[in-house]
Order: sequence, then C-alpha cells, then structure tokens
Amino acid sequence: MELKPCPFCGGELIDKYIAVQYEESGLHRVRYFFSAVCSDCGCRTAKFYNWNSAIEAWNRRADHV
Repeated sequence: MELKPCPFCGGELIDKYIAVQYEESGLHRVRYFFSAVCSDCGCRTAKFYNWNSAIEAWNRRADHV
C-alpha cells in the first residue's frame, strides 16, 4: 500500500514508528503499536495495532469542496 505525501507540509518521506508497551501482570507481554510519521514536520497518525491500519489513517483525507 502506497503512502500519500504529508497533508500539512507535502513531505514525502514517511517513516514507520513502532512503539512497544510492556505490561506486567504475571506474564511479560509486549504489544506493538504502529504510526506513520512525516520526517519533515513530525505529523503522525494515532497508534494502531497493525501497519496497514496506520497507512489507511494516513492516506485518509477530508474532501474539500
């Protein structure tokens, strides 16, 4: 899936940001979150459990009339 340029600055270099969350409840769990981030201005999506969801959120644009 292709990423669109940044909707704010037009930057085209979009990085994959992976956050790791550790949960301590008797078991050691690791949960990964993915976010698309503009390398120029730092604009980013919310955190998602998979990369495809982050891409879909990044590519979603409001229709301007």
